Amino acid sequence: MSTEAKCSCQFCNGHIAFDSAMDGQMIACPHCGLETKLFAPPPLPLKAQAQAVGATVPKTSPLKQSSIKLLSSQTLAIFFAFTTFCLAFVLFWEHHSNPAVSASIPDQTKQFRNPTGAKDTTKENQSSIESSPIIIKETQPIQGSDTITVWWGNENINKVRLDEANYERNGGVFYVRLKSNGKLVGQVSGAEAEKVQAYLSGK
Repeated sequence: MSTEAKCSCQFCNGHIAFDSAMDGQMIACPHCGLETKLFAPPPLPLKAQAQAVGATVPKTSPLKQSSIKLLSSQTLAIFFAFTTFCLAFVLFWEHHSNPAVSASIPDQTKQFRNPTGAKDTTKENQSSIESSPIIIKETQPIQGSDTITVWWGNENINKVRLDEANYERNGGVFYVRLKSNGKLVGQVSGAEAEKVQAYLSGK
């Protein structure tokens, strides 16, 4: 079984690939054209092969090794810093969320409520207000005989009985027309309009 072999030209050292069956023959060098002898180099010893294989394995440079060590130390430092922060946050949260701890803190605001040392009458005033009877005044219902002030322009102001007019509402304004002849005599707004609304609601 023939295999490919390689050798160098005896004159120009150019690399020549050939069939191992041609070992020992003379050929013209494809690089320089001179006649050279083909020869297959002897196989390397096992120890040399092992050294050649070992030489192909890349070795980590000292600079890269130091960089890896530095990254490892930085990672550990960040991990410990993060763990410390988490522990401090948990302790802070428990301290402020525990009602027993909050209850043990004195109420500092009491020292500023009455700095002059005068008697605090807030509770007494509150109790007196709670014990005082609440007086509710009864409002008199609006009667048809009550009058309203109707205005139209700046000068035409009239007094009209509630039961003598019809009312047309436009938003918060009532237009007033006399029932007797349907004449528009003016309009009312504000408190007078509220009086008209109360009268119409009570009818």
